[in-house]
Amino acid sequence: MGIEAVNEEQNAIIEYVKNHFVGWMEEKNILPFPRTAQTLEPQLLERMVRVEETLKRQNDKFDHQNEKFEILIDNIDKRFNSFEKRMDERFEESDRRFDSIQKQMDQRFNRQSLYHLATFTAVIGTAVTIILGA
Repeated sequence: MGIEAVNEEQNAIIEYVKNHFVGWMEEKNILPFPRTAQTLEPQLLERMVRVEETLKRQNDKFDHQNEKFEILIDNIDKRFNSFEKRMDERFEESDRRFDSIQKQMDQRFNRQSLYHLATFTAVIGTAVTIILGA
């Protein structure tokens, strides 16, 4: 494919179509907008103005909705941050309670260990006394 040379007959056809194209479009009322302000129908002009006003109102509504959405997102962010802070505080409190429970358990184990050591020592001492005294 590529650009091929256009012969004189094709050039004549192209020029003919160029010269008559706008006329054909006008005959069929296909042109998107009339060319001059004189040919604008008042109803068409009113409709265009109404459409533009409607689009502007819709745009304003979207802007207002965007503002509401931004406010909503800010509120959600604030609530999430507050929730996160409360959860951090709760975890820290749980951690402190766990540490105190762990200290209490260590103290109990130490006391029980001393009790068992003292009991074992007393039993061994009694056994040695009985064996040596016998």
